[in-house]
Amino acid sequence: MTAHPFDLTDRQVEILTLVAEGMSNAEIGKRLWIVEDSVRSHLRRMAKRMGCGDRAGMVALGFRTGVLKLPDETIVRLAEEIRLREQERYVARVRADLERQALVRGAA
Repeated sequence: MTAHPFDLTDRQVEILTLVAEGMSNAEIGKRLWIVEDSVRSHLRRMAKRMGCGDRAGMVALGFRTGVLKLPDETIVRLAEEIRLREQERYVARVRADLERQALVRGAA
């Protein structure tokens, strides 16, 4: 058994990881071979231990405290998505600047 922040059990970290992946309580139950009520019970105990009132807060706190870690392939994918968004914003700014310059030249 691994020691986790907030004294979460290995099972609770497993559940939190699946929550972070976007799974519903029913999906988590099926994946872990436990009933949905057990998932809810784990989540309630986790929320109390972590001092969070909802799933999003638990996931965010899990990442901030190192309970949850993104797999390397996810980090690479997210970095690529950010790079592409930044590139799209840059292209949009350049286009807008060129259009403004064309309007200024046309008005002159």
